[in-house]
Amino acid sequence: FSSVEVTVDAKAAQIAVRSAAIAARSADTLEEALAAFVDRLDLPEGVVSEDVVQLAKDYLGGKHNG
Repeated sequence: FSSVEVTVDAKAAQIAVRSAAIAARSADTLEEALAAFVDRLDLPEGVVSEDVVQLAKDYLGGKHNG
């Protein structure tokens, strides 16, 4: 993965995460919840939401180092 510099506006991030969490809460499966959560996030240019969902699923499934 290439590195991406991200500047965080704490208040905007809090609002975005709250909105994403509400969307995820209505899902029936983990995959739907992750997709709904990520779809509501304002991802930096070049970040593919499907990749983020897959990385999260891999992490939650124990496919991470550490």
